[in-house]
Amino acid sequence: MPKLHIQFTLFSAFYSPLISTMTGNFLTEEGFDYEWSIAKPGTSALNALREGTAHVVQSTISQGFTSLERGEQPKSRHFALINNMDGFFLSEDKPTTTLAGLLLREQTLLYIMAVSQ
Repeated sequence: MPKLHIQFTLFSAFYSPLISTMTGNFLTEEGFDYEWSIAKPGTSALNALREGTAHVVQSTISQGFTSLERGEQPKSRHFALINNMDGFFLSEDKPTTTLAGLLLREQTLLYIMAVSQ
């Protein structure tokens, strides 16, 4: 069987299902030989999928936002179940008295951060 090429746009905890598939030896147990990589800074793993240099990629749904903003259909389709039993905790090491800190208490927070390598 040919080697399976897996690529991530970024290596992130958000990609835990695919990372766990590799580290849990599930692919090996099913007879897949694989290698993985991270896309070059400023590029998406979706490019590797289109070019045929990756068989499986994991990328963010927001990769399609740029196309949609231009009125174009994204070249790749994403499937995801977002915020279903997942999430993060915000904590503080000292009591916060700033307005921003007080406003965050007991509130729903949507935080989007772009990370470049």
